Amino acid sequence: MSSRRIQIFDTTLRHGEQSPWVELQPHEKVEVAQQLERLGVDVIEAGHPGASPAELEGVSAVAAAVEGEEEAMRCAGQLARALGMTPFRLSASSKPRYHAGAAIAGNMTHVLVGTGRALLIRAGVPRRLAAAALRPLVSGSVEAALSARALERLTGPVARGDARAVRADLQALPPRVRSVYRAVAALAIAEMKGDGLLSERQVRQLVTALTAKT
Repeated sequence: MSSRRIQIFDTTLRHGEQSPWVELQPHEKVEVAQQLERLGVDVIEAGHPGASPAELEGVSAVAAAVEGEEEAMRCAGQLARALGMTPFRLSASSKPRYHAGAAIAGNMTHVLVGTGRALLIRAGVPRRLAAAALRPLVSGSVEAALSARALERLTGPVARGDARAVRADLQALPPRVRSVYRAVAALAIAEMKGDGLLSERQVRQLVTALTAKT
């Protein structure tokens, strides 16, 4: 019986992305690479880092986040550093939490921005202008979140303890969006209270506004 070992060289993240209408974001490339790793693929072609800044970011993310054998990890670390990234290691048990964090910060932000844009359009903002109207606000919020330690740079009615504005927001929202607003606001209130960014009085007023029947 032959003792030859067949190695699998997967090109999904490069040639697979050549398919029409297929464009993977960096965190999606990482997700695909991690699944290929779980399937036992020996070599993953992550893409062509010289093709574009987005492709460089995607290849770098794969190089920085994928785990494997010690030699493979050493090579991945060298590649990540050559691309200007800082490689890091995660245990297999911590990867689900890593993925969940990336999904919340990436995919779910997309959903929230899309929902906000739809609300602007329903309010009368021309469809062609809705995204432009939100872009400075969204970009500034993302930059503030990424540079902050926690929520000390958060702005808006919850951050300033404005219960009246929170009630007005809730009344203006359709029911299913209202529930999302309540969940995210409650998360912010709990964290800001723990960090001393809201007074006890502000917390009580905000919680009352969030739980009031609308």
